[in-house]
Amino acid sequence: MAVRSVLERDLPPLNEVERKLGALRSQARDFLIAFGLAAVGTAVAVAAEPRLAVVLAAAALATLVLAGRSIWRRRELVVMLMPRRDAYEIETVRSEATRFATPARRQRLGAWLRQIIAVADGEQRPPSQNVRVINARVEPRRERLLRMAEALEDDAREVHPASVALLHQMLTRPGVSPLYNPGLDEDLLDLGLHRVEAGIEPS
Repeated sequence: MAVRSVLERDLPPLNEVERKLGALRSQARDFLIAFGLAAVGTAVAVAAEPRLAVVLAAAALATLVLAGRSIWRRRELVVMLMPRRDAYEIETVRSEATRFATPARRQRLGAWLRQIIAVADGEQRPPSQNVRVINARVEPRRERLLRMAEALEDDAREVHPASVALLHQMLTRPGVSPLYNPGLDEDLLDLGLHRVEAGIEPS
């Protein structure tokens, strides 16, 4: 199966996504309630019926695992939606992305861009020998990436949270990022950078 980049995710229509987010939240809540009841039952049964306590403890553990799975699936869905500006009509996505795109994170992303440029220029050694950006893709976009870093580091410039989220995923998910993976088309890098730039206030 061909690897799909962070820019090629197939997501259902937003109305379906919103329903799915609600369903996963309800699942997590119900499993946590069931866990609480089973945990209380376990505590009560320990003295009166030890064998029943074992069964209830197993049920409590199982429902806790299921609750964690629902919470994780919901979180992953929100993360996948955060780079999509049209998804910001969903309040959950909008609020999570706003909390994500902090000034501190913007500063870190700006510094990260400067670092990969310095590595491509031969001024620094790569931080990892196992996971490295493709210098041949960085070099022709050097000035573009520098302008992006400047915008991120300037607290006076408005940057849409979707741009922060997309750039973060392009930098932190090597297997699905055209910055790192030579198996992904180079044109996807320009598409990603264009989407990031679309959310940056002009200087």
